[in-house]
Amino acid sequence: MHRKNIVLCGFMGCGKTTVGQELAWRIFYDFVDMDERIEQVAGMTIPELFAQKGEEAFRDLESKVLADLMQGHGQVIATGGGALMRERNVELARQADAAIVFVNSEFDLCWERIKDSDRPLVAREGREGLERLFAERYPVYQRIADFEVFNQHEPKDAAKAILYSLI
Repeated sequence: MHRKNIVLCGFMGCGKTTVGQELAWRIFYDFVDMDERIEQVAGMTIPELFAQKGEEAFRDLESKVLADLMQGHGQVIATGGGALMRERNVELARQADAAIVFVNSEFDLCWERIKDSDRPLVAREGREGLERLFAERYPVYQRIADFEVFNQHEPKDAAKAILYSLI
């Protein structure tokens, strides 16, 4: 593999974390969940960060964390669903020679996985709002990704598809 890092993008609930953990295990890379890293850096949960400082502060911290991660190598990085909506974040990943992979799942499957979570956008937008957001983000994920894998049922199958696409 010739890429320093592998950056997974896709809508919340598409399985970036599960697929990323499986992929990292298979290729002996470190796995990083950006949401967990953001919480470590902020010293609070993402819902607390949204509530206390707002979405813009969260997005700024998300960009900083991604920039820091791009200094490393040998990582599979699961981004938040909106992390690569900022073009500068896409450029950070490209300049760092990271492979950007769109982990694609149908909206209904994503919704089933996230509907009972404490994610700020789930609480704020509800199903209808998230379905609109999914429709807005989907073409962006397709445009920025080096390739796309489908994660409908078995994360190990999506991880294998990424692996085969990288070699």
